[in-house]
Amino acid sequence: MTDSTPHFENENASSYDARATALAPIKDAMHLASELLLRNLPKDAHILCVGAGTGAEIDYLARRFKGWHFTAVDPAAEMLAQARAKAEAGGYAGRCTFQTGTTDSLPKQASFHAATAFLVSQFMADHADRVAFFREIVARLVPGGTLLSVDLTTEQQGQDREDQIARWVEMSQSAGFPVTRESFDGMVTLLTPEKIATILEDGGFAKPHLFFQFLLMHGWIAQKPGPAKEQV
Repeated sequence: MTDSTPHFENENASSYDARATALAPIKDAMHLASELLLRNLPKDAHILCVGAGTGAEIDYLARRFKGWHFTAVDPAAEMLAQARAKAEAGGYAGRCTFQTGTTDSLPKQASFHAATAFLVSQFMADHADRVAFFREIVARLVPGGTLLSVDLTTEQQGQDREDQIARWVEMSQSAGFPVTRESFDGMVTLLTPEKIATILEDGGFAKPHLFFQFLLMHGWIAQKPGPAKEQV
């Protein structure tokens, strides 16, 4: 799979969390929803975090589920270095594996009980790349395994769409992210929620359902077909 996500190098990686602090209420709500949706996984569950960045969701979940193990995958080594430092400071680094690259760099075996892909596939302009992205994830989930996927999207067209994007850009700028209306179009491919749901299904997941929404941000939960592993 071609890596079409933006790379966060050096300064961007080291300052990412500080900038994201301004948007903490959104992140916290998304992480709380993730906790509620995944809480019935086995006590020793293995979680795959695709596009893990600085490891925000790992930090949240690892502190609440002491027996869970995490594999963080991201093409930016600098971002993963921040995630590793966070894990060491939090005392859960021994339950984490950090892999620089994309999902297809992992062994192709069904070993994960759940996966997260937060704000990742939106950077893929090509439809086939987006479907392949989710196929790589589903191949590594156990039957019945859960995916939580969040992307920017819009149901609107015309001026309504422009107004929604303008609000998102303004919010991002207020948090210190160097984004403009012009650069936004160059970074992100906005699809309708219906198209993203279809991509998830084409990627091998059963019918997805929305679990989170804030402005352009939409989150889906979907399962790999098959019986879920018994809880331990």
